[in-house]
Amino acid sequence: MAASEDNRRESQQSATKPPSHDELVRLVGALEPARLAEIERIQATVAEIEDAVAYAAGEDDVMGEARIPLTGRAAEVYEILVADQEFEEER
Repeated sequence: MAASEDNRRESQQSATKPPSHDELVRLVGALEPARLAEIERIQATVAEIEDAVAYAAGEDDVMGEARIPLTGRAAEVYEILVADQEFEEER
């Protein structure tokens, strides 16, 4: 039980800090280096990047009318992801 609690705590902590470069690539796909650098510069958390990816992929519609617009760093990441509408093709 302690190991699963440690894993859960570690997962929660990693969601509240910026990802490593490798994890960022895993989250957003193999974007061009300049766009990856822009996202890294923002210092968005894993959770913010996951939200932006979901919006960019159109997965936010599962929330229906309760949909909350992106703000802050998540919105900045979203703008980078959908620049030139290449996100889906690159992912």
